Amino acid sequence: ATLTYAAVERKFKNNPIGYEAKYRKAQMAFFQCDFEWAKGQLDVLKASTSKLIANNAAELSLVIFENMSEDTLQMALCKFAKAKLAQKQRKRTYAISLLDSLIEDYKGQPVIDDALMAKAQMLRQRQDYEKAAELYLEVASRFSYEPFAPKATYFAAMLFEEQLNDYQKAFELYKIVLTDFPTSVFYHDARTRLRAIRPNLVN
Repeated sequence: ATLTYAAVERKFKNNPIGYEAKYRKAQMAFFQCDFEWAKGQLDVLKASTSKLIANNAAELSLVIFENMSEDTLQMALCKFAKAKLAQKQRKRTYAISLLDSLIEDYKGQPVIDDALMAKAQMLRQRQDYEKAAELYLEVASRFSYEPFAPKATYFAAMLFEEQLNDYQKAFELYKIVLTDFPTSVFYHDARTRLRAIRPNLVN
């Protein structure tokens, strides 16, 4: 796969397809725990003319930057990368078991909030909405000053609104996004959703 992506990148160097191939090649390096090389490629892609590729590259680059430790083996981040690969391969049960092991074995490591968010996403995909909401709320509570806090709060609110039919809880969480994270990319959507569910609240 890496060789094929490299060939596509060379053939379409200044084309969105080439940028996509370069991103996927960097993502492959991340899955193989070659973090420094992957980050170098991702940092180049952050200037891509494709907004989606640039955003994806910036997000993965940030994951690597925030979670690389002085430990040259990078065991915690490597296990997280393996879990993300399993998720991409739709081996969700195996991916969740890797994340559970990571959360248990590397308590206090900076990658834990990433692991909780990834697990919540997979539980949501399996339609286990209550447990997914619990994990999102755990991230919002334990990591309230981290970048994932507004995203976790917003996603939890969406689950309470759309799947769990708890409009009061959803309203409260959307309100937190507005008051605590006014610069978040979720601010405007949260405000729109809050207004939309207001009629559903019991006075």
